[in-house]
Amino acid sequence: MKKSVLLFLTIMFINIQAQTESIPLLKDVFKDKFYIGNAPSDYIIKGNDQKALEILAEQHNSITAENVMKWESVHPQPGKYNFEAADRFIEFGLKNDMYIIGHTLVWHSQTPRWVFQDANGNPETREGLIAKMEEHITTVMSRYKGKVKAWDVVNEAFNEDGTLRSSPWQKIIGDDFIKIAFQIANKVDPDAKLIYNDYNLCFKAKREGCIKYIKSLLDEGVKIDAIGEQGHWDMVSPKNEEIVCFFEDVKKIGLKAMITELDI
Repeated sequence: MKKSVLLFLTIMFINIQAQTESIPLLKDVFKDKFYIGNAPSDYIIKGNDQKALEILAEQHNSITAENVMKWESVHPQPGKYNFEAADRFIEFGLKNDMYIIGHTLVWHSQTPRWVFQDANGNPETREGLIAKMEEHITTVMSRYKGKVKAWDVVNEAFNEDGTLRSSPWQKIIGDDFIKIAFQIANKVDPDAKLIYNDYNLCFKAKREGCIKYIKSLLDEGVKIDAIGEQGHWDMVSPKNEEIVCFFEDVKKIGLKAMITELDI
């Protein structure tokens, strides 16, 4: 009886192992369609969760920086950069032959207060803020030129009604701050894919306002390669047809539509 049970368990183990080995990798299933990405934290990249790190390397062929490339992380003080965590992220991506996306160059959040102030603590001028933007984008993109294949150049610049968010960037520079950011990014690395990234673009008002603005920049000859939707979705919202509308409307203006984030 014991031998029979042992034999049965052995056969089960062999079958399970064989089934596991036959399951294709997620990145291979969709290799001819799109990248399977992840946004790992520095905690994971540093090896503090080995299982997560193994899954990351095994199942994915693209990574986006979760926080380590945001302004407050790499450029916390005027004239002082800290690329330690960002370099670690890049090294992991290169080691595992991944498509690396930099996130993000211009955003109203996780940007130090000093960026929007002059040396005396007063609100920065338009010219002063543009200069800071250019210096930051140039420094960060140049460091990873040829390694980072795509950049989220501007992040979350629109309100839900499709108007531009009243952020410090918009208040100080004006509505053309997005245009200026993309022009600078293209100048620094003409080979990089440049992305505008936001959330709730599946919803009509925000999507139409965003696409109308981006289309106006394209008409001026500004290089923008894709619009990214942050998929903070659930089982109820957005509806399938709203997701389809996002892809179709972006395609109409000649850009790629990307799902840059996806809640699971």
